[in-house]
Amino acid sequence: MRSEQHPRPASAPQQPQVDRLRSAVRAAQAGQSRSRRALVLRWAPPAAGAVALLATLLPDGNPLRWLPVVLFLLVGPGAALLRVCAPRLGRHPAVGPVEDWDPHFGRDSDRLEAALLAVFLSVSLAVLGATGLIAVKSLSGTGLLVLLLGVTVAAACCPQLPAGKHRYENPTAPPPRKG
Repeated sequence: MRSEQHPRPASAPQQPQVDRLRSAVRAAQAGQSRSRRALVLRWAPPAAGAVALLATLLPDGNPLRWLPVVLFLLVGPGAALLRVCAPRLGRHPAVGPVEDWDPHFGRDSDRLEAALLAVFLSVSLAVLGATGLIAVKSLSGTGLLVLLLGVTVAAACCPQLPAGKHRYENPTAPPPRKG
């Protein structure tokens, strides 16, 4: 005679299944927040450039006209290019002092480095753009702003560089000597 097996009621799932389901939901939510953050970091510099370009329509001397323009020129293009290069730059973390007196030295040092690099890249791009516009005899503030906005949008459309390995991280044997 066959023994009859009763299925478990569907209302009482097993605990490991519930834990797996909860962890999957948490991972999906974390992935969504990371993708939102990445999207904001990608398109914030071009949006700031668009605001700066629209601010040029305000009357002369208005602080709301020059403040967004200066902020975009100082940080916008450099931040967009830095986002593209961030994985390559992250390979070389900051080395802290011998004494371990500041547990956040590496993180803070990397943030300061990224901020200064964004400013220097932006200023360099502004100088190069202005030089190019002078060479073609069409230098104007709005023209430079449009040029830098184009560079920023192009950088925002680019994918990030792969992290890759440094050529000295995986040393190979030297080639054999001849003779």
